[in-house]
Order: sequence, then structure tokens, then C-alpha cells
Amino acid sequence: MIHLRYVIALGGNSFTETGIRAASREVARLHALGNQVVVTHGNGPQVGALYITKGGNLSALTRETGISLGMQLKERIEEEARKGSVEVIPTKVIVSKSDPEFSNPTKPIGLFYKTPDAVPGRSDRFNVKKMVGGYRLVVPSPKPLKILETSKVGKCLTSGKIAIAAGGGGSAVFKDKHRYTPANAVIDKDLASARLAIGLSADFLAILTKVRFAYTDFGTRHQKPIFGIGISRAQALLEKGVFEAGSMGPKMEACIDFSRSCRKPSIIGSMNSAKSAIAMRETVIRP
Repeated sequence: MIHLRYVIALGGNSFTETGIRAASREVARLHALGNQVVVTHGNGPQVGALYITKGGNLSALTRETGISLGMQLKERIEEEARKGSVEVIPTKVIVSKSDPEFSNPTKPIGLFYKTPDAVPGRSDRFNVKKMVGGYRLVVPSPKPLKILETSKVGKCLTSGKIAIAAGGGGSAVFKDKHRYTPANAVIDKDLASARLAIGLSADFLAILTKVRFAYTDFGTRHQKPIFGIGISRAQALLEKGVFEAGSMGPKMEACIDFSRSCRKPSIIGSMNSAKSAIAMRETVIRP
């Protein structure tokens, strides 16, 4: 039997009881079959709520919420797998000080609000953006350049454990000569997941979210699900602006990045139907 290496990204906005249960069962099932599994997860609502409540550096808040959510996921997955089979690995991600996100933030965090004035945490630097579901606070989200704990995650997998890593995309840091300093930013967990999957030479990247498919004309009466798509066509649609920035856009970008680099398939699907998504019955991006 051929054993595969999976990276499965769970959306922070999809952390419902049904979604977590379905994803945990699928992770445990894949692991029981002898596959190596890495679970990454978002934390947009959680880090947004924490930032609005207490403020502070977003990198530090990401680490705090990432560890907390990671431990919750560990507990749930171990209810389906054996006790002690999951390791949570806090993750640092190198970003560039010159990334345009620091002057033009685009990443939504926190909850959705009906009006822009209702969004807490507004400032001259952290703005408000209208999205399909309402208004959200947007903060800098620079491109992940390198996942510092990639080797540690790989060792965890070869030891036979399930790894939970890149929680909330990982903590953004600058490399200053011989040390790392926190960046006041968040990392998109999908782009970080692709970077980790590439570094691990994974066989499969699955991005699980609230919807079963990526769509064209999403949120309109003309929306159509995308079942299978090649990376050239996906890239063309991405550049055309078909996928919403800060939402489906980075998911498609991550899948393109992984499938192009590793020449392996990636999928976008629903956390609630994780088994169906992993079986490639939802949106599949093919190299």
C-alpha cells in the first residue's frame, strides 16, 4: 500500500462542532491507514477578537491563539485516534519588511459587521473592508517566505505522529542579522500551508473551508461551482479577480503554488464534508 503525506488546512471561520468533528475523523482515518498528516488551521475570528479586546502585537497574538486552538484540535483528533498521537508545533514564519501589505493591509480578521462604523479596532493603519458577508477589520498579511519549523514538522511525521502546525498561519517574524523579531502582522494560513506543504514535499494539499467548492461569480445568482481545473486556468481566473481577495483568493493562490511546485493535486472543499473533499469530489486543482 502506498502511504502519502497530507497537509490539511482548516479554516478558522469554519470551526463549528460539525466541521471539527468531520475533519478530526478524516485526519484520524488517514493516519490509521499509515499516511503522514499535518493539520494547519486559521484563527481569523479568534485573533481578531483578541486584538480588539486587548490590543498588542499581532504576531504574539497569533502564537497565543494558535497554541490554544491547536490544543483544542489535538484533543478532538485524539478522541478519534489514540491518545498521544498528535503534537502541536508553534510555528514562526519569516516575512519581508518591504512587503506591500505593511502599507496597504488586506487581510480580514475578527467578526463580520453590518456597517463599517460598527467594526471595533479601526485606525489609520488597520482599515475596514466590505466583503460578501459584511464588513471586517483588515490588517497586514505579508507573504510567507520560509517556515522555520519545517524540519521539526517533518521529524514529527516520521516519528509516526500527526502534526498540528502553522496555527493561524504561524507567527510573522523579521530576520534581523542573527535574531528574529515579531512583525505586527498575520500570515494567511492557506499561503503558509502551501509553503509548508512544499517544504515537506507533500503529496496532497487540502484546504477545507465553509463551502464545498470554489465558485465563479460567488455570491450572485450566476455563481457556478468549479469541479476540476488546471493551474493555468486557475491562475488566469485568479489574475482576473474572480476569487475574493482575503477569502477564496489566497486559497486558490495557495493551491496553484503547491500544485505547480510539487506537481501534485490540491483541493478546496468543505470542512463539514472533509471525507468527500479528501476523496477529490469537490474543487480539484490539477498540475
